[in-house]
Amino acid sequence: MLRAIDVVRRLTPRARPAYVQAFEEGDALLAEYGVTTPLRLAHFLAQGFHESGGLSIVRESGAYSASRIMEIFGVNRHSAKVTPAEAKALAGNGPALFERVYGQGNPGKARELGNTVGASGNYPGDGWWFRGNGLMQTTGRGAHRRLGQKVGLGSTFEDDPDKVTAVKFALLPALAEWKESGCNALADKNDLAGITKRINGGYNGKADRQAWFNKIYPLLKDDSAPAWQAAEEDEYIRTVQEQLVTLGADITVDGRKGPKTEEAIKAFQRANGLTPDGIAGAVTREMLKARVSGSKAPELPPKEFPDDKAMKSGAVQGGLATAAAGTAGGVVIAAKEVKDVVDDAKSSVDGTWIGIAFFLVFLIGGLLIVWNRYREAGKLPKWLGGAAAVLVASLLIGAPDIGRAHEAPSGFRYLSSCCSDQDCRPADPGEIVPVSGGWHVVPSNLYVVSNDHRIHESPDGRFHICNVEAGNRKSAFWCIYIPAHGS
Repeated sequence: MLRAIDVVRRLTPRARPAYVQAFEEGDALLAEYGVTTPLRLAHFLAQGFHESGGLSIVRESGAYSASRIMEIFGVNRHSAKVTPAEAKALAGNGPALFERVYGQGNPGKARELGNTVGASGNYPGDGWWFRGNGLMQTTGRGAHRRLGQKVGLGSTFEDDPDKVTAVKFALLPALAEWKESGCNALADKNDLAGITKRINGGYNGKADRQAWFNKIYPLLKDDSAPAWQAAEEDEYIRTVQEQLVTLGADITVDGRKGPKTEEAIKAFQRANGLTPDGIAGAVTREMLKARVSGSKAPELPPKEFPDDKAMKSGAVQGGLATAAAGTAGGVVIAAKEVKDVVDDAKSSVDGTWIGIAFFLVFLIGGLLIVWNRYREAGKLPKWLGGAAAVLVASLLIGAPDIGRAHEAPSGFRYLSSCCSDQDCRPADPGEIVPVSGGWHVVPSNLYVVSNDHRIHESPDGRFHICNVEAGNRKSAFWCIYIPAHGS
């Protein structure tokens, strides 16, 4: 098998000298992290070459055009939900762009990335300072800290992000992330989509990653067999193949995802209104189960959708028992939403009078939102509703243990507007199933359309549900988390 540096020299003519030297000296390090087979090395290099532009990119530049910003960070593309007007203003301005999408301009993503310091004076903020970095484009203060600690360097990468691309360290963060994400096992199964999901968080650039792999693997393999034949058997792929065969696909059930299996998956996805990406992710698998069991994916029954006003007042179908309880539920929901806004504000409060005033403005604005929502319910005296709103909002905002968001088992943090201490959990198989135009939450027998405000994209590729009543799976829900089609 060729050395990694031999592949680098053949395929990346624009490689930065630091990367070339790191691979020249990196054989022992690759072996230490188990990147020792043609499949493992080919997948590792394919991901690294894609992320670093053929080893030509050290830091994410951010000098994007408005159209490129919309493609990556626009509405329905990214949690930043950048508008066309914003994209035009941010075009070519890397520091402003990354503060908007990775920093305090996108508080939820900033918390996820551990970016806690906003722009101030000449300091551009964590969004820019900890932008994509190095071979695997490590992003966020939290990742720089975590990977530095994982490779025994403490806060080195957090204190000085440029160290990530120093010759003696350049492979370490990438290999640490590779190992932490379990990518060797995925490479053994030739699961490029799974590796991409672990490294990227989605499937951005999957075609380019595949193109790199197709160039690299022939240089490393020991025989003429294609990569999918050299892969280990994957029980998950075997199950998918068995289901597809049951539905009439003409493929071999061998636990390996070759071209025929991928085409069969795409054909199934097209026939069932899913994105034909050839990836048998959570949504595709749920639809496969439904088809194999002989059940038809039901049409959404419009009359069974709890409307926005009913949700806000707490009168969700299968939810709170009485009108009074429903009104109280609405106050709690509104207060939890206020808390999300206030939590975002708190991240900017630095103890100064300006920070305190900023916090109070958000608090008062939040209470006005609660008051207006309460008045819509119109079932209790106005003074009682206002008092309840103030009381609940004060408790949720002032007491850190009430309405507190918690982490999913995979490590991401649920939105505090979705959960109260331990309301949220990973959904069991079959609890959330795709239907025509949306989703069926089976335990509570509720249906939601695809653009419902309670639906959030799942960061870990699994289904999650946040019930109104903790421990009661049949109760209504604050939110559900849905994987992307191919996850």
